[in-house]
Amino acid sequence: TIYYRSRDQIEVLKNKSLAETHRQRQLQLEEQREIRTPPYVSSNDALLGEVCEQLEATSVLLCMDWRPVLDRTTFFGYAVLFLYLDFPSASNVAVACRNILGWKGANGEGGCASTVRDANFVMWKMQNETKQGPTDLIWNSWTGLFNLHDQDYCNDNHRGDNFAEMECCPHDMLMSEQMCRARVDVARRGLSYAIVFPQPNGSVRVYFFGPSEVGRLLHH
Repeated sequence: TIYYRSRDQIEVLKNKSLAETHRQRQLQLEEQREIRTPPYVSSNDALLGEVCEQLEATSVLLCMDWRPVLDRTTFFGYAVLFLYLDFPSASNVAVACRNILGWKGANGEGGCASTVRDANFVMWKMQNETKQGPTDLIWNSWTGLFNLHDQDYCNDNHRGDNFAEMECCPHDMLMSEQMCRARVDVARRGLSYAIVFPQPNGSVRVYFFGPSEVGRLLHH
């Protein structure tokens, strides 16, 4: 299943997750319990939460780029770790995911530190990546790796007589047929897989490989 989410639709998903967070904060005040509630969720958190809710998934393998953690941003090669995340419920995975990944406070101060952003953890995980439990969903997002612009922007800002000298201005991303076949094989073994590609203007295209009834719900 291939479906799209616009910037506005993603904001609706984020607001829905945060509404649940505010409800939890109210319960915390009433019951005098300490519950970690992040002040925001990312677009990736919200998109993951939407799929987990429809799939009723409570465990995820989340792909993470380890280069920023180890200060190797210029490294060109395989730089992905699979984080095994386990959630108490599929109803608000976005907030639970942000709790695990941590967040920054206002003006970069305070916030909530995360073990998965620690260099020692990343080095350990790179040597023990197979030590994780069974999962319901593999989640991979490329939205943080590319900035896409619409075709008009590319035409107006990247012109040149010599095509080889023109700046690269991608305005779309698609999954190759070979990649699709490999993910279909994964889904046939009972493991759902989703990959998110950026689109212009903050929107995304999501390829979901999993139960057809879940795919129909996401598509509509």
